[in-house]
This record gives sequence, structure tokens and C-alpha cells, in this order.
Amino acid sequence: MNADKKETTALMFEVDADDLRRARRIIGGAIEEASNLWIPKHLIAAALTLEFEDLVDAGLTTTTENLH
Repeated sequence: MNADKKETTALMFEVDADDLRRARRIIGGAIEEASNLWIPKHLIAAALTLEFEDLVDAGLTTTTENLH
């Protein structure tokens, strides 16, 4: 792998890491909000599971899969 590709790959992972932190903060806030509205935790977990399944069905891929 040449130096340019290594640098590009490193930048992609850095952007992904920043986006991951931001997504977790947003999702964590939404979970806290749902809990504050007295939505039972098992329903929050079920809703998250359904959302995850929707992402997978829509073709969720990771950065490492896109590099190949």
C-alpha cells in the first residue's frame, strides 16, 4: 500500500471515529429522553433492535468493507 493510500485510509478511520462518537452521543441522548418519558427499557431496546435491523436491511457496510 502506498503512502497516499495509507494517509487516505487513516483519515477515513478518523472521520468514522468522530462520526461514531457523535452518533453514540445522539443515540444516548435519545435513549435518556425515552427513559425520562417513562418508556420501559425493554421497549427502548426493542425499538433500537428494529432500527438496527432496518439499517442492515438497507445494506449497512463498514469502512473496512468498502476498502476492499
